[in-house]
Amino acid sequence: MRRLSGFLAAAASVLFILCALLTAVDLCCFDLDFYDSEYRKLDTARTIGIGHTGLMTVTEALLDYTRGGAEELDVQAEINGHNVAVFNEREVAHMADVRSLYTAAMTVRNLGLALCVLLFAVSLFIFKKERLRRISKCYFVGAVVCLVLFGAAVLWAGIDFNSFWTAFHQLFFTNDLWQLDSSSSVLINMVPAQFFYDLVMRIVRMFAVFVGVPLLLALGYLVYHRIRRRSLLVIPEKGEGNAK
Repeated sequence: MRRLSGFLAAAASVLFILCALLTAVDLCCFDLDFYDSEYRKLDTARTIGIGHTGLMTVTEALLDYTRGGAEELDVQAEINGHNVAVFNEREVAHMADVRSLYTAAMTVRNLGLALCVLLFAVSLFIFKKERLRRISKCYFVGAVVCLVLFGAAVLWAGIDFNSFWTAFHQLFFTNDLWQLDSSSSVLINMVPAQFFYDLVMRIVRMFAVFVGVPLLLALGYLVYHRIRRRSLLVIPEKGEGNAK
């Protein structure tokens, strides 16, 4: 039973970390303030030939579609002085894939959170002694392993973001619709490589907070428990208890 409870706690820890990552992705990818800041920094509106206000309106429509708030991605805007459809057929098809991927990711996140809570509850019930210490230890080990793997991916992205981003798309998409021509694609000019680099780094920072705070709490409790246990094991010197 002890091994079973340890396995359940470790599985719950890994699930929590996965859900933390997906939550960070969700929060960062749909933060309009971030888009506004990036567009101004990269001078995106001028590159596309659209006003900044119009670009933000297009972005809101794009994010609304991705989240399932609109059935179709049919956006009109004034670009280079002409009122045109913003996205071509290839871009619309790619965004349909992105929408499906996002929906699947959020389903995994929501089910994962529910399962995470259940596994932690069961492991707490099974552990008869030192529940908090055992749970803290399982989370600490799971978090360290996951952070090492995640850190390797971050290092890869920092050294060669293009190959990292290509590998990401090849892993999660079954077609080449994500390969867009910057000379004709509004979408790729809205979110170029620098935009995605900044987005990924922002996700990394938020994810580090989500996972790091519980990790520090778990480590602090383990250190506290070890110090307290050692203090309880100290045997008084002979005659010390009778001293007056």
